[in-house]
Amino acid sequence: MSQDKTYLLLCKSLREAELYAVAKLYLKEVESIENIIVTNGPWDSGLDMMSATKPEAQYQATVEEKGFERKLYSDLEKAKNNVQNHGLPSRVKYFYSHPISITSIHKFKREAKEKYNIILDIIEATHISQIAQEYRVIGKLLFDISKLSDINVNNDYFDNVKVKAYYDLMSFGKTTDIKFNIIKSFVLNYLFNNLTVTKDELLEETNNHFKSNLELSYFDYFLGKLSTEKRVILNKGFPSLSQTERDRITIVLQNYQVEEALLLSDISNALRPYGLENNTEEIVIQLSELYESSYSINLSEFTRKDTNLNDVKAVTNKLKNLLSSLTENDPAVDLDKLTIQLTKISDSSDILPRIAAGQVYSKVSDPDRLQDYIKQNINNKTIFLDANVMLNLLLAHYEDAPEYNNYFYKVANQFLKFSKANGLILKTIRVYAIETTRIFKDAVSLIPITKSKLFHALGTSSNPLYRFYQHLHDYNLLRRDGMSFEEFMADFKFTIRSRIDDNYKSQMEYLLDSLNVEIEDFPPYELGITIEIINSELRSSQRVKSNFAISNDAIMFRRLGDRDSELNPVDPIFCTWDLSLLRVRTRYFEQFSNCTKWFMFTPARLMDHFSMMNFQIKPGMVSSEVLSILDNAEGMQQMTHTLLDSIMVLINTQNVTGLKYTNMLAEMREKDILQVNSIQESVVDTSNEVLPTDIIFRHLFDTYIIHKEERQSAEFKILLTRDQYFNEMSEILLTEKKYVLDYGKVSEDLITKIDNVIEKSKQQFI
Repeated sequence: MSQDKTYLLLCKSLREAELYAVAKLYLKEVESIENIIVTNGPWDSGLDMMSATKPEAQYQATVEEKGFERKLYSDLEKAKNNVQNHGLPSRVKYFYSHPISITSIHKFKREAKEKYNIILDIIEATHISQIAQEYRVIGKLLFDISKLSDINVNNDYFDNVKVKAYYDLMSFGKTTDIKFNIIKSFVLNYLFNNLTVTKDELLEETNNHFKSNLELSYFDYFLGKLSTEKRVILNKGFPSLSQTERDRITIVLQNYQVEEALLLSDISNALRPYGLENNTEEIVIQLSELYESSYSINLSEFTRKDTNLNDVKAVTNKLKNLLSSLTENDPAVDLDKLTIQLTKISDSSDILPRIAAGQVYSKVSDPDRLQDYIKQNINNKTIFLDANVMLNLLLAHYEDAPEYNNYFYKVANQFLKFSKANGLILKTIRVYAIETTRIFKDAVSLIPITKSKLFHALGTSSNPLYRFYQHLHDYNLLRRDGMSFEEFMADFKFTIRSRIDDNYKSQMEYLLDSLNVEIEDFPPYELGITIEIINSELRSSQRVKSNFAISNDAIMFRRLGDRDSELNPVDPIFCTWDLSLLRVRTRYFEQFSNCTKWFMFTPARLMDHFSMMNFQIKPGMVSSEVLSILDNAEGMQQMTHTLLDSIMVLINTQNVTGLKYTNMLAEMREKDILQVNSIQESVVDTSNEVLPTDIIFRHLFDTYIIHKEERQSAEFKILLTRDQYFNEMSEILLTEKKYVLDYGKVSEDLITKIDNVIEKSKQQFI
């Protein structure tokens, strides 16, 4: 790790008062502005610091990582008022303790000028860390503030010479010789710690470490190569480090110690509220096992197409169990929350990911075989995407909204940037494009009802597009003030058409083309056996998918497994969040043993895959995967199914009787809120499924759409269009609502009552 990376870590660890101290010194040393005083407080009018003499600018600073954009725009509004009301300068110098991309800085500067008439200078962590290398007094202040020397770093895990070698291994970057680098990292670190050693002793130590049988002839070649690289000096059978290499390792280990101290401090601080700060070391060991298991399954997928996610789940549960035992099973401790907090802290540092990746590489039993795989697949960049991945990529492409608290969106946002930076070739198949289009069509069908006064009474929708729109609306991030959902959808070229059966093919092709995603069309495959394999897996895992989705997955598997070398010149890569398809793939390979064997990654693991092939680490990925495990996020995101979602499927709101049902349900739900609030003496979160009307209609949806046959689903939908049965159905629903409010569940005879009405309706219209 370079020195500026060390300073960057120190910047990110700053507290608010510490950032003010750094900002004051920066202004003094770099810009020769003295007499700066801190004025931050609840009535500071947006002036965190000011000059005691003639002000040349307004000075603001923040350490808030979450909600930075909102904080920045709020401060710019205050700065604008200071210009208008107090005659202060229109230039703002804004200090921030976290890094910001050049693209974002340009965006903020442009918006500051256009919206607030403010000239904005952002002095963020990356810039401060670079300046700290030139102005040593600033670098010294960062080290002094961090008090690294006061942090107890006597940690057996980090002091282990093997662990330090694993860390150093990942310093070498892209490699053409895996085996050479694996051995090199150990030998160089061994020589660093042992000033006098013979060649024979060094060979013996190396063989003992790797449990290998390297021959003297290979070792002579190996040492000769290190000598050519000017890393080692050979002197009559006594190898030693060159001064240049010793200096390099010294800097690496200094940075290692800084990262170690910061990580231990952050983890210890996170554990302190639970009284667990003295257990930091054993928790760090469990975290290191979590990283190692994650990188191990990445490597097993790469070399054998055999990903066993149970390894990561097992280690995650092991960490949770350790935390549970240390907190004596205190029910007040949210173990999932603490586990995620610890993995996010670890992800924010390089040290554990680097050690784990180095450890995994060092344990490779056949590095020559691994080397062959890397040479063969380093340029294999064609990626097939499923519908859920494409949907979230489209949302990320529309707007970069870091505050949107959705796991799939956050990872898709990272993946979109990673894909562009690494020249990945993105593809999908026609049926997945159609599946994505259906989600957009469902969103379009919401447009009329969003204009109705009934809309808010019916709750919200779990449609991903509407949820994203709602977030942008709530955070004032929409592209135009007062932008409606209809206008939002029009930005995607999806509008209400006069023809209900419009397939929106051209619109989806336009959207995917904007992502540089190619849609593949090909002749139909025989799907019978593949569909049966998928259905069998769904039955065994007790999961449900529509026939349409099952057919789409079957087509994708047949395309990936096609033996035509022109279609698949190299083993293809499939990117999906549907982890159940990993088990389907195993059974598919057993059934079709001669098919092309494809890779299969989640977006997070795909980024890891390319990073590891280049001896690099993609930070921030393990906490994402742990979050998906703890949330049981398997396949398409299991979002709350709302009353409005059920209505859009079960009721024809364009039908007169259907509209009567919709009005009645809106009134029922409004009364639900009043009743539940009066019982609980608090305001409930009506976005969650806690209201009787929501519960009833979710039960009807599950029964008639998911579990009953298609014919029975159609009969129920027809019933809800026939006005002569409206009163009878209303009575059933109102009675059921009282039952749910009293007992918290749906009555056992609800479906029987409705089936009886359906039967009467059928008999009348025969």
